[in-house]
Amino acid sequence: MHESYVTDETWAFDCRRCGHHWSIDYELQHTAGFGDEELRLWFRNGLPAMAPGAGVPCPHCGGLRVAASRPNTPLSSSTGDAGTST
Repeated sequence: MHESYVTDETWAFDCRRCGHHWSIDYELQHTAGFGDEELRLWFRNGLPAMAPGAGVPCPHCGGLRVAASRPNTPLSSSTGDAGTST
């Protein structure tokens, strides 16, 4: 039997197009996979969701140049590519 547990995470987002900032609450289900792998399933409001860094569009301008930041992680990076999709 595979062990599973759920964590709640709030992710911060920063639109590189219009500068809009917002956050989204996720439920993250961790399940032991094969070997040492961990399967992570993302949910929002009880429904399956894409991972935060997988291209969340800006709710203000619809832009896709959005940086996603894990809790306690700065949005800015020296390379500007952390969690950014174009």
